Amino acid sequence: MKHGEADNFLRLLTEVAAETAKENGSLTYDAHISISDPDNLMLVESYVDQQAVEEHRASRTTPGIQRGNSGKAGSVNQLKPF
Repeated sequence: MKHGEADNFLRLLTEVAAETAKENGSLTYDAHISISDPDNLMLVESYVDQQAVEEHRASRTTPGIQRGNSGKAGSVNQLKPF
């Protein structure tokens, strides 16, 4: 995310996490913030199956988080599924 935008991004994540928790098939949605670099965070999401993942990605729950939009607040630079 853009340097100095962690607080804004975390506010957005709070809203997204609450909405994601309501989705069918959502198990967890956790954010982990680096102690040494507060602009570096990791999201860990888990779902009951791949269909639930696809439904989440297609939902309107995450409109403020854009994948691969490097350098902007609220963007995710890399997605690495486990």
